[in-house]
Amino acid sequence: MTSKPDDGGEILYLYGPDGQPLHGFSDAEIKRIEEVRFKRKLAAAMERWQAGDLTAFSAMVRLFWHRSPEAFPLQLVKMSEKLVALAMAQEEMDARCDFAMHLERWEMVVELRERHEELTQRGRINLERAQADLMAAIKAQNIEERERLFRMLPELRELAAVDYGSSLEQAQAMVAEALSRTGPKNVEPRTIRESYDIIRAAGGRDASYESFLVERQRRGELRRRRGQPLDGSEE
Repeated sequence: MTSKPDDGGEILYLYGPDGQPLHGFSDAEIKRIEEVRFKRKLAAAMERWQAGDLTAFSAMVRLFWHRSPEAFPLQLVKMSEKLVALAMAQEEMDARCDFAMHLERWEMVVELRERHEELTQRGRINLERAQADLMAAIKAQNIEERERLFRMLPELRELAAVDYGSSLEQAQAMVAEALSRTGPKNVEPRTIRESYDIIRAAGGRDASYESFLVERQRRGELRRRRGQPLDGSEE
């Protein structure tokens, strides 16, 4: 596991339907968040590469494509993924992709649990600021600004009431919701819980690909003894 870059930045994983970080950050904040997030993912991929994970190469290419699609065309991403597929056994490639997927979900839950108070407070502050601005616009008879703020208030009230992870279960539900917004299919909270549990059992922040394989095998054996499907969930 890699630690967060020591640059004073924070990483926000949760995004709204428009693909932007929640709570309407300024353009400068969005740019800073994206830069820190990029550096963190790049450092994690580099660590995986140094540990012998060839899938980290295509993961890094994809990261640069997301950052600069005009400089890194999608075809280059697909070529790198094909190259990795030719260089690795399918079983290992699938296992490493599984590990990366479970690890990212675990990180999202941990991040949200650590920052739920900050995110909740930000929502309340944004609502209070908008309400104060609305009163000022009414007093100044600024009709255009008043109407703009009136349109914003329902969404701001909704965001101010969101529970961003006061409990582990709520954090897992929020991560599932966020991934469902940005992914090709719905993600259930149970799926996030399974990822969280397997990485926690594999060592949490110290989890490695090898410890993940050991834990995955242990869980598979338990499921077999209990007559559950190998892709089943709970022990």
